[in-house]
Amino acid sequence: MPLTGRLWHLGANLAAPAMMLTLALSFDGGYGSQTWWPWRHEATSIPAACKALDRLPEPDPVTALVGQGEGNPNEDEEVGKQTSECQWGSGPDPRLTVTFHRYDHFVGKTGTDRARDTFDETLGTDFRGSWRQPLTSLGDRAVIHDPAKLPPNPVNRIGALILQANVVVHITYEGALPPGPAAHEVERLARQAMSEIGPSFHHRMVGLVQV
Repeated sequence: MPLTGRLWHLGANLAAPAMMLTLALSFDGGYGSQTWWPWRHEATSIPAACKALDRLPEPDPVTALVGQGEGNPNEDEEVGKQTSECQWGSGPDPRLTVTFHRYDHFVGKTGTDRARDTFDETLGTDFRGSWRQPLTSLGDRAVIHDPAKLPPNPVNRIGALILQANVVVHITYEGALPPGPAAHEVERLARQAMSEIGPSFHHRMVGLVQV
């Protein structure tokens, strides 16, 4: 067969697979929307919260906020969503909760879109505009309660909320520590918690090689 004929034959054989791949990438919910797709910059996992935060360097913010003691883990996984939570304290004791949420593509939305929706919803309910300030150089978006707007009370509440791609991390503290010191420790905890999920954001090559 002449060279031009062989090239035409090869092109014809490749046309259908190329078209199928293009359609798979183009349609919403196709392979290109999935968390595992190569080069999609989303987390494929989150750490077990209690285990991750048990190995924080000294002096660790958990001890500064609630004293010594082990956290109580809560792990949950449903279609399109993974949650890992750790809680310290109960009743009148200082209480601290750190929650990791990771989202996958589901019902026409990417994991990143769903995480952004959760972030915005929580921002509107738990972090009113005049009571929050940004946390710089952390995730895609991050806020913390502004301690300057919170007068000291017997029980003070400080929260932080961080968005990075398809992951949302929510931290809440309730205790007697004054707002300023409490916000300082909550910010330290937020930065260390986000560093625990960093490696899972590496770009992937068909699940075989990380680059």
